This record gives sequence, structure tokens and C-alpha cells, in this order.
Amino acid sequence: MILCITASILIIRRIAKHRPISLPFRIVLELLLSLFLVILCGLGYTAVYYHAQEEALDAMKSTDTVTMTDMERGWKFDGPGTDSAFVFYPGAKVQSEAYAPLMKILAEGGLDCYLLDPPLHIAMLDPNGIERAMADGKYESWYIGGHSLGGFAASVWASGHLDKIDGVILLGSYPAKDLHGVRMLSVYGSEDGCLNRKEYEASRRYWPEDAQEYIITGGNHAGFAHYGFQKGDGEALIPIYFQETETAWQILEFLK
Repeated sequence: MILCITASILIIRRIAKHRPISLPFRIVLELLLSLFLVILCGLGYTAVYYHAQEEALDAMKSTDTVTMTDMERGWKFDGPGTDSAFVFYPGAKVQSEAYAPLMKILAEGGLDCYLLDPPLHIAMLDPNGIERAMADGKYESWYIGGHSLGGFAASVWASGHLDKIDGVILLGSYPAKDLHGVRMLSVYGSEDGCLNRKEYEASRRYWPEDAQEYIITGGNHAGFAHYGFQKGDGEALIPIYFQETETAWQILEFLK
């Protein structure tokens, strides 16, 4: 935003050198141009995102064990379980469908899942997504979480609604606010090159005392979903299926 404002000021000043412009009119032009550049940059930023791969799109179909249901800005993966549900925010600028394989494994294991699909693939732009999912079904236990920035967003909602949930599950992420009073599971890959370790360690002050942490040996940041290699990430040393399966196993164990 600062760059956009600076650029607009420089552009208008250059124009003013060749054509006299009154100060009030120049200020108005600078404001309008700044707004235009901010919007243009924002659209450019959100237009580029990680697309779900073919195997993930294939997982968006119902099977004998998991029924897929469309909901407002998301999908429900309804498996054989009836007691617990998990509401999940995708990572920033990642097509939500990329997480379908993981959601399906969890649903098959007895944890029904709600995969949210926030506007422009940014979890923060869908602050009511968790409440929308929770209004869809009645479960004894609710768990919320997400991947990367999606987990960050879920923790923000969780901190103000601890009485409504049974746990927070973060994948390659860390909490933004205090989660004392609720259970928490953190899972990340040993080769994760995108997770800010300094911020991750600093966030431990927000962790509940009985928080669980699990590091997937050989896993990376993008290995929780099918969207390909992510810029800045480390190279995975294990197949993505191994990371997904190990993640699902840890989550299902956490529920117990």
C-alpha cells in the first residue's frame, strides 16, 4: 500500500511539472490513483494461486464410505462417524479442493470434515466460515483448524469461542492468540521451508499446557495437500501420500 501511494504521488508530481494543477485537485488525483493502484495490486495478488492437482479433484467425488455434499462456500465430507466434526481452512492462495484427499482420509476414519472455500482463497476473508459449518450439523465434538494461514485464522476464531469447540488442529501453522482452555495439536514437516520457526516458537506462549506437537520426518509445507511445490518450501523426502496418511493418523489419535 505504501508503495502504491508513493508511486501515485510521484506520477502526479511528474504530470504537474508539465501541466499546472491546483493543490486540492492534485491531492484528489493522488488519492484516486493510490486507490486504483491498491485495487489493481490486490487483484493481481489474488489472481495468482496454487491450483488443485488432478488427484485432488478426483477426491471430490462421493464413494461407498464418504458422501460429498456442497455447502455455502465449502463442502462436507460425511463418513461413517457421527460424533465428531472438523472444520478446516485451507492455506492462503491455495485452491481449497487441494485438501480433498486429506479430508477424505479423515472422514473414512470417522471424523466428518467441512472443507471451507474462502473468497479469493484467503481464510481471513471468510471469518464466519466456521460458524456456517457448525450450523450445518449436530455433533458432540467440534474441532477446527487449518493449514498455514488457514490455521492462523482458525486460531483467531478459536480464541474467542473456546466454549464451542473441543480442539484446535494446526498444520504447518501456529496460533495467533491465547488457546489456554482448549486442546491443541500442531503438525508440521521437518523439511518445511515456509513455516516461520521464530514466530512458531514465539507462539508457544499461546499454547495450552497439554498441547501436542508432532513433526513429520521428511515432510514439507505443501505436503498436506495436492497443489504442487510451493515457493520457498523445502524438498519433501517422502511421498505426499505418506505425509497425508501420517497427518490423518495423528489427528485421529488426537481425538482419542
